[in-house]
Amino acid sequence: MTEILFIKKQDQTKLSIEEVVKGFNESDNLEDIKAMVEKAADRMYVSWASVDAKDKAGERIPIADIVKNQETLITKRGGPITDEHSNNVVGKTWAYKVLEHPKSRTMGVLHLNQIFADNVKDDEVWKGILSGKKTGSSVGGLTEDKKTFEVESTGGVTTVLNGFKQFETSIVENPCNPFATNEGFSVIAKSVSGAPASETTKMVEEKNVAAVTKQDENDMTSEAPEVSLDDVITLVQQLAQRMDEIEALISAKPEAEEEAEVSTPDEEAKADEPEAEAEEEKSEEESEEETAKADEEEEKSEEESEDTEDLKAEIAELKKSHAELVKKFSAVKVISATRPLSSVKKAVEKEEKKAISALDIVRGKATLDEALEARYKV
Repeated sequence: MTEILFIKKQDQTKLSIEEVVKGFNESDNLEDIKAMVEKAADRMYVSWASVDAKDKAGERIPIADIVKNQETLITKRGGPITDEHSNNVVGKTWAYKVLEHPKSRTMGVLHLNQIFADNVKDDEVWKGILSGKKTGSSVGGLTEDKKTFEVESTGGVTTVLNGFKQFETSIVENPCNPFATNEGFSVIAKSVSGAPASETTKMVEEKNVAAVTKQDENDMTSEAPEVSLDDVITLVQQLAQRMDEIEALISAKPEAEEEAEVSTPDEEAKADEPEAEAEEEKSEEESEEETAKADEEEEKSEEESEDTEDLKAEIAELKKSHAELVKKFSAVKVISATRPLSSVKKAVEKEEKKAISALDIVRGKATLDEALEARYKV
């Protein structure tokens, strides 16, 4: 709910526009300025017109350009305030001040403004300020110089609108500059032409309460599930049946307790002894079986491990012998290539008669010399 400011009757000191302008020019304290504007008899409010910071469009207007346009804007052009950058002029700017913004910690231009009370549009804008719908200001103008670009420490880029010429200030619902917000407004000025301030605050509060109540009703309606009459009847029948079942169980419980035999702790212990002994014997047998099985698997594993080691050793010897054979046979092939063709033919005939393989040599059935002699002896 929007906060509504009330002032005690004895504190309702109304200040004229001239008194508010004078106090605004003399003070640099933002809180003092806000407190003074709240007592304005006319529709006065104070707002940041622009602050030297990157806006939602990724642009920044140098505050120096805004400042140097203020005298012309206010004294020569009348400081026009439009509604949402339209052709509806709804107020004017009376004075400006350059201060450090409390949130951005950069310099900004603070405006002292007035909303007129001449027509329905003026009333709508003023009520928008009171309710919080109109949240701040936006400057309108054009850029005469070329835009430049600033690279931020985070890697982003800000477009700088150099040579900005301001020709109006607009009261808006959603300012592009996130720091160009309203700071305070009169709480005793009339909201509607002829309506006293007390009725204004009451009207705004009632409107907000009605909006919150309506929202709550909508939330309750949206959350409530749709249930038909048949569903309700079925649910009631199920509940009644369940209640009958519970009552039957309760009435049958005393009879069951009377018929049940009451056993003493000693009797229960004796009854449990045979079962405990049987379970213990069974547990011991299972333990012995598991131990025997584990031993058997361990012996089998050891045997397999020994066999594996023997096979590995045999394979290593075979590989070694194979390497030696390859080396020696390679040398022999080189030598045989230099022999006459007739010698090679005779060697081939002898090889067919007596063939000795490398596997025979590895197994010890023949020596390397015998193999060479059988293969190449002429």
